[in-house]
Amino acid sequence: MIPSGATQRIFVTKCFAAIDVDGPAVVNGLGATGGLVEANNSDRKQRIPAIRYSWANVSVNSIHPSHNGINPDDNGNPYSIKYGGLGGCNETGITYDCFTLGMYMVETAWAAWQAAP
Repeated sequence: MIPSGATQRIFVTKCFAAIDVDGPAVVNGLGATGGLVEANNSDRKQRIPAIRYSWANVSVNSIHPSHNGINPDDNGNPYSIKYGGLGGCNETGITYDCFTLGMYMVETAWAAWQAAP
């Protein structure tokens, strides 16, 4: 799973995010928003981040569903994309032996644009 050429392995191991005794756990964000981490990425091929043996039981919400601004640091993608139960973005990372529960409320301008005929 992790390339042999990787000189550094970065692990998030045996971690969790769960509902608090005083109410639900909620994570709100504009993009790259996850229940456990924001982004599980690295821009260096020799550093491979991995989430393993972890879980999240939280709600993940888009805080600006109508925001359609372009993020110049993300290949021209809008800011309001990339939501997930464990990680909001996992383009260059690895996730295994994990699970997630909870509700995900994401209605983005990007999703509406993608669904348009």
